[in-house]
Amino acid sequence: VAAPGPLPPVLNIAGGTARPVRAVAEALIAAAGFRGELDEDGAGSSRSAAVPWQEADVSLARKALDWSPRRSLATSVTDLWTEVLDRPEECAR
Repeated sequence: VAAPGPLPPVLNIAGGTARPVRAVAEALIAAAGFRGELDEDGAGSSRSAAVPWQEADVSLARKALDWSPRRSLATSVTDLWTEVLDRPEECAR
């Protein structure tokens, strides 16, 4: 990344839109071509039960890099899954 000045230590690069966790899981399932059943009967963590959605604050990336999201959740998750398949040894760390 080329930036005109120092960057914050962490920048969230994401869609910046709240999504139900189920939608994120379904996107990953579709990208992986998984044909099984998603079992949601487990207890899960207390945090997962308390926060049924995910959202990344992209305001620092927008400010520091003049960046804005341009990819859909489905495209992003498919790209992520493809990277895992292409470099499994690096992604397992």
